[in-house]
Amino acid sequence: MCEFDRGAFVREVNIKSWSTHPSLEHSHERGAGLWASIHSFFTPGHQWEQPVRDSERMEKDIRLVTDAIRAMPQLCKCSLGCEDESYHPRFYRALLTPIFFAHIKDNLHSLALNVPPEVLHVMPSVDMPRLESLSVGLCTNKKAEEEINRIFDSFVVFVNNLLGSLESLSIASRAPSQSLKLDRFFKMLGTFPHLQSFSLSIPFDGSHLSSPDQVVNFLNKHRHMLKHLRLHASRCLPVDTPVDADSKYWIPNTLTRLSMISYPQLYDLDLAVRPMMMDLTPLIRFFELQALDSLTLTERALTYDEVKAILDVTCKHPRGLKQLRLRVKYLNLDLLELLARMVPRLSLLELKFGETRSTVSV
Repeated sequence: MCEFDRGAFVREVNIKSWSTHPSLEHSHERGAGLWASIHSFFTPGHQWEQPVRDSERMEKDIRLVTDAIRAMPQLCKCSLGCEDESYHPRFYRALLTPIFFAHIKDNLHSLALNVPPEVLHVMPSVDMPRLESLSVGLCTNKKAEEEINRIFDSFVVFVNNLLGSLESLSIASRAPSQSLKLDRFFKMLGTFPHLQSFSLSIPFDGSHLSSPDQVVNFLNKHRHMLKHLRLHASRCLPVDTPVDADSKYWIPNTLTRLSMISYPQLYDLDLAVRPMMMDLTPLIRFFELQALDSLTLTERALTYDEVKAILDVTCKHPRGLKQLRLRVKYLNLDLLELLARMVPRLSLLELKFGETRSTVSV
């Protein structure tokens, strides 16, 4: 990458951790690893050599990555991620530093972080004056609440330093994160004058929020500039202590608190209809005050009458829907006729359905 100026043409890069354990080396090196193991068994003083080799290999990997990034002066989109537990915190600590970003910070517009949470505390020292989009994936496993709070106390400083440029913020937490509560993080977030897009995804049982109040406060601070809003739910795991019975209703409860407020710039709404048997009234009341161009409803399969009730309110505005994505129980001619009659200006329609029927299903 560093040769022939190839890096000058790179605009996007995705960096994922890889293992440097000898078991993953090439076959011709495995013999050497096996011999080293046998040798260390008979020569105890030799055991220190393997950690040294691993450390040297890690230093080489870090150097290769940083040299490659330095050769990409036009890089505008960067993603750092780990997909399993076999990560090296040292690898990420070396990358999430001012030195690593020094050569790309002036052009970097988008950053996605799905890294071990314990390395996020180094981020306040990183300056990204033109960063417009930040996406953060969180999995805290069994970390204690006090440790999680210390991590976010540092990380929120980095996020708030983006007040002058940030246009899109995405937070996605996933199981297992036993002690994670995002309320405090949202309470500490400032007001971002250019924020146009916000996405939040947490387990559908709502266990990562004590209540939707802080999320609602954050949204209301940005209601005059938000254009895209996405509230989704991911899978959850059984917990030793059951969460509050109302927690699983975090999406409808959020919309209930927003139902009396207009978001004048909002035109793209993407919602998970969770829990499956929830009352659609909070959604419909929120729709009444918004002039939407694009609506996506996932998770729950809607009936004909539910689709009609939603379209009755979303189609009142002169602008009308241009894009619609729904999951429906049945696809039939009556539903297609309803869509053709009520949303004639659609440029995109996506329907997911389990079966087709010839009559309306009530």
